[in-house]
Amino acid sequence: APLQSAEQRRAQPGAGAPERRGRGAMMLRGGGYNVSREVLLAIRQGNVERVEHLVEGLVAALRQQRHQREDAEVGGVPSSGNEHLSLGTSVWDLACAVQKLARRPLGAHGSEFWDEVGHLVEAGSPTMAARDLAMFCNAYAAGAPTRLGGTPGAALGRRAAEMARELSAQDLTMILNGLSKGVGSEGKVLEARDVQALASAARRVKLDRDMPNQAPLLLNAFAKLRHSTDSDLYGHLFRYAQRSWRSWDAKGMAMFLNAFANMGRRARAQIPEESWRGAAFRCTQFLPGADLGQLSSMAHGLVNIGAEAEWVADFFDALENLLCTRDRINDCLSAQQLAIIAHSLARHRRPERISVQPPGAREQLLPGTTWPFEEFASRRLRQFSSQGLALVLYASVRLERGGAPFFETLAMQLRRHGVAKMPAPGLAVVCSAASEALPAVGLHLALRLLSDAEPGCRRTAGTMSPWQVMWLLTAFAHAAEARAAAVADGAPATTTGIWQSQGDAREFLVALCARARQVIYDPARLVGVAGLARRIVVAELLPADLEQDLDELLQAPQPGGDAADTPGG
Repeated sequence: APLQSAEQRRAQPGAGAPERRGRGAMMLRGGGYNVSREVLLAIRQGNVERVEHLVEGLVAALRQQRHQREDAEVGGVPSSGNEHLSLGTSVWDLACAVQKLARRPLGAHGSEFWDEVGHLVEAGSPTMAARDLAMFCNAYAAGAPTRLGGTPGAALGRRAAEMARELSAQDLTMILNGLSKGVGSEGKVLEARDVQALASAARRVKLDRDMPNQAPLLLNAFAKLRHSTDSDLYGHLFRYAQRSWRSWDAKGMAMFLNAFANMGRRARAQIPEESWRGAAFRCTQFLPGADLGQLSSMAHGLVNIGAEAEWVADFFDALENLLCTRDRINDCLSAQQLAIIAHSLARHRRPERISVQPPGAREQLLPGTTWPFEEFASRRLRQFSSQGLALVLYASVRLERGGAPFFETLAMQLRRHGVAKMPAPGLAVVCSAASEALPAVGLHLALRLLSDAEPGCRRTAGTMSPWQVMWLLTAFAHAAEARAAAVADGAPATTTGIWQSQGDAREFLVALCARARQVIYDPARLVGVAGLARRIVVAELLPADLEQDLDELLQAPQPGGDAADTPGG
């Protein structure tokens, strides 16, 4: 609809005076009226009605100012900026008000409130100071993180990149931490060049000694923003962390480790591997007083940073002892926390596939932990997400806990969730666990779960990372050979098959080999992919020409570059 002109709006009844909407509300016009002070006062007084009236009046005032600005632009009058708004307050005071309101329910005015704040940010960001940017980013992170994927996030990020050299450590941390909360929403939060500018600022800025959480917050923000190849930045932040670990708390340590775990190997290129021993020691010291979320986060982080098992062994031993001896701690774990801890413990204690153990070694394996996590998992099966079920299944197989009955129970729950609808990481974990469980649970249970998951593998092949491709091909090759061997030994030919038809098997192999060619650049690993595909072709008695087709597919020209390859449950 066409905008009303200023003359039309002034001609409306009551347009010449401050508008009042209910008891105590007004358009917030006129000097001396401090929005932030009024909001804070109403919140401290617990005056919910007053806060709602303030929001209603603030929305009306912002809308009126936007209309005036648009009319001026239509009339060719240059904008004079918004350092002092026609609200009787500065941008800083307004930013403080927005930040306070972001943490409160805004009711019916919530959507229009953030609409008008977004228009204000878009128009006013080119003149905002560093502290204004930090406050608005913090407000959006608390009250409307999904909107950071649109125009407001782009405007704030662009201005932050322009001011990168002027940002203090505190402002930079607040800006990046706020913007990173918008990751996952529709749209891109920051352009790559803006992230690079802010990364340069993070390398240059001097972190505050009395604020030890800055380093983990910065790391966590860059991890969420997918800035995962800047080894100079992460080396710099790690060296700072080493010097200040003694003043950190468990929350900061957990955030720090998970950020590095999500980065991949390139980000850790400048960090000596033995340096992680100190991080593990500090986490072990935190265990007695850490909350359950921090326990699971530290376990997940330590098992994914690429540290030697012996350097983190004391932490996992102490964690296992805590879980086995502290009263009712397992009853207090959420389903997600239990799944993460069990999966992390399994990856630490049994990092290799059971199928690659020396002959006869499987019979000598004892359970990998004395912690009976399968008992506690069985009590809350309906609380697990499909991803949580996958992690628990993986842990039960690797740690030899629960046996066939527990495996069957988890498989039934996965089918109820729709195992074929899972994303690629979950499918890789489920299929790998099912393949490894073949000797323990038998052909029928393991092959049925693989058969249920296989359509999802074809569906998600185009999104898979290198480790997911390798895990899936390894799992299906092992399972196909086990089935072929059972049939050769006299099992009926109707023994549960993995694929419904040879056409499905061909489609599966073509999809995974094509993805392998796109994301795997090591020639030796591509030879391994070809070998796994060949094993499936032979075991499933597929046409001989398929093997040649797959070899040609794996030798096709690559787009170049390198792909991240960090297994994560």
